Amino acid sequence: MKNAFKLTCRLFNKDNVHTSVELVAMIWTLLIALFFHSLALYVVFTFNFDTVIQENGKLLLFLSLIIFSACYFYLSYHFKKWFK
Repeated sequence: MKNAFKLTCRLFNKDNVHTSVELVAMIWTLLIALFFHSLALYVVFTFNFDTVIQENGKLLLFLSLIIFSACYFYLSYHFKKWFK
């Protein structure tokens, strides 16, 4: 995971790993969210769960916000702990 962090820093031209922790955590969180939301959309359209989304859409968006915010803060904490 450290190598992937450093690779992400190099891809975005960030030489100082100490100042780019939040940026890399945000990028990783966005990629994780993109993967899981596309997987959820695939399941919804494959199994015709349209009514579930219509009835519980606000709750699902709220849970998504909570989960991926926690993912961002966990990754930020984890990366900062590595590079102190």
